[in-house]
Order: sequence, then structure tokens, then C-alpha cells
Amino acid sequence: MARVQPELGMEAVVEELGERQSAVIVGIEDGGRRLVVACGGERRTFTLRALTGKHVEESHFYWGPRLRLGVGRPDHH
Repeated sequence: MARVQPELGMEAVVEELGERQSAVIVGIEDGGRRLVVACGGERRTFTLRALTGKHVEESHFYWGPRLRLGVGRPDHH
């Protein structure tokens, strides 16, 4: 399966503790390995983790809040 490539303005979903929040990518750094999103009125930064291949919030361990790309609004999934 091909990995979704991040794009500015792309919709995403932040998954945290069983909850989902809509997000939009507002910054792409380090070749897509570091993403900044607007979510819930704030900016949050996620980094691609080598261990899991998932974007996880920068200040958390690999099991922390995750970013799912290109999935649209959370109530549709």
C-alpha cells in the first residue's frame, strides 16, 4: 500500500485516547517527516516515527496522539 503524501491544506484527523478531531496541514518540514496541523484552534506538530511509520505528536512517545492523513472529517470514519 502506498503512503499518502502530505500536502498543504490537506484534511487529516488527530486520534487521541479514542477521540478524533479534524485537522488541516498548515506546515510541511523535513521532507514530510514533520507536519504542523491546525486542530481545535491550536497548532500541533507531528513527526514520522521510524519504529511505527506513523506521524505521532512531537512531544509524545510513539503510542501518543496520531495523525491520519487524507481521511477527511472524523465523523465519516
